[in-house]
Amino acid sequence: MGRGDLTDAEWDQRSLWRHIGLRYGGRPLEGWVRGDLQLLQRERHFVAVCGGFGLGAPAAALVTEQLIALGARRIVTVGTAAALQEDLRPGHLVVCNRALRDEGVSRHYLAPSRYALPSAALTGQLADALQAHGATVREGTGWSTDAPYRETHAEVEQYSAEGILTADMEAAGVFAVAEHRAAAAAAVSPWRTRS
Repeated sequence: MGRGDLTDAEWDQRSLWRHIGLRYGGRPLEGWVRGDLQLLQRERHFVAVCGGFGLGAPAAALVTEQLIALGARRIVTVGTAAALQEDLRPGHLVVCNRALRDEGVSRHYLAPSRYALPSAALTGQLADALQAHGATVREGTGWSTDAPYRETHAEVEQYSAEGILTADMEAAGVFAVAEHRAAAAAAVSPWRTRS
């Protein structure tokens, strides 16, 4: 298959999607509402891998709601993020231990607060598993915004000075839905570029 007009992220996601199906015997779930969903069976448990559902907290919240409705109790989101700290390098993975709520979804699920929080236990397990496989992992705060073209220089400088590691679009929304639905969520992002 040629790349055609696909972006690097779309190409990477499709390559990963094919790899999961071939390597782990994933089978597509027919009738899935948004994006692509593969189910993999590991011993007595199922793992669902979802992709191609769109960008931003609204799309991620929709998928999170649907996965929970299907019975998912733990959700790990793997996305991309812009680095806000100079010492983040290619290959570093950032595990988000709280997300600044600058998107529009979380307010529909949680009372007002500055941050949406992931499951502490699942976040710790995710960081430990990644490190056990040799990944360079850093835990820290992310900034979730639905408007990446409206990020201002002043905001980037402020959040960088506060020690916020990355800017993403989904983490706060996923954490909010999961908390509201009594599920566990965690998030990891390889840094993509400087914001």
